[in-house]
Amino acid sequence: MDQAGANLFKGLGDAALSLGDFLSRLAGGGRPH
Repeated sequence: MDQAGANLFKGLGDAALSLGDFLSRLAGGGRPH
């Protein structure tokens, strides 16, 4: 995989983690970590 592809994949992974964290906080009533 070339560097652009690696960067894109990393960006998508970071976005997915951020979204999952956001949703888990909503589901958990907004409690902090």
